[in-house]
Amino acid sequence: MPRTRERLDQIMSKIRIICLALFAVFAFGAFAATAAFAEEHEWLLNGNPLPTGTRDLVEAEAPSIEVEDKKGGLFGEAVKVLCSGRYEGLVGPGKEDEITEITNLAGTARDITDCVNDGNCPSPILDEPLNLPWLTELTLNGSALRDLILEHENRGAPGWMATCFGFSDTCTEKEISMLVENNAAEKDVVATFDLTSEEEPANCTRGGTGSFFVRGTVLILAPEGTLEVN
Repeated sequence: MPRTRERLDQIMSKIRIICLALFAVFAFGAFAATAAFAEEHEWLLNGNPLPTGTRDLVEAEAPSIEVEDKKGGLFGEAVKVLCSGRYEGLVGPGKEDEITEITNLAGTARDITDCVNDGNCPSPILDEPLNLPWLTELTLNGSALRDLILEHENRGAPGWMATCFGFSDTCTEKEISMLVENNAAEKDVVATFDLTSEEEPANCTRGGTGSFFVRGTVLILAPEGTLEVN
C-alpha cells in the first residue's frame, strides 16, 4: 500500500507540472494575441473607431508638395516642381483608407494640381496623379506610424505624370509611405512625405530607376469632427 501511495503521489505531481506548463502556454498565447491585437492601428472619428462597414468622408489640403525626378531633364539634370492641391477620400473602418480624387486648391480642376517651377521645369507645367483612387493602409514601421499608398492589382501603381514645357515624365512607385501624426489643436491628422529616393526608390520614364521622390505635408480632416489615428 505505501508503494501504491508513493506511485500515486508521483503521478499526481507529474499531472500538476503538466497542467502548470499548459496554463503557461495558454497564458502566453493569450498575451501574444492581445499584443498583436493592440498593434492593429485604426482611424478614429471623435475618439471612436468607425463601425464595421462604415467609411467616413475626409478632405485634405496639400499647400506645398515637391515632386522631383533626379535625372528627368532634357540633359539628365534634376527636375523639380512645387504643387498644391486638395485631396478627397475615405477612411476606415480599421486601418484602411483611400484617396479618391485630387484637385487644385480652388477645387475647380479635377485631378490637376497647381504647380510652379522649382528647378529646370519651365512652363507650361502640369502635374497629374496616376491610377486613382489610391488604396492606403496604416502600418507601424519601428516606432513610427505610417500610411502606405499601395499598388492596386488592377489600376497599377500610384504616382504622378509631370509635364514641363511640352515634355512629360511619368513616375510611379509600388508603395509610397507617409508619416502620420495627430494634430490635436486643429483636430486633424498630418501626413508627411518624408522619405528620400534612397529610402523609398521609385521609377520614372525619363530619369529611370530610383530617380523619383516626393516631399511635403498633407493636412487631413473630417468635416464631421475630430479625426485621429491610433
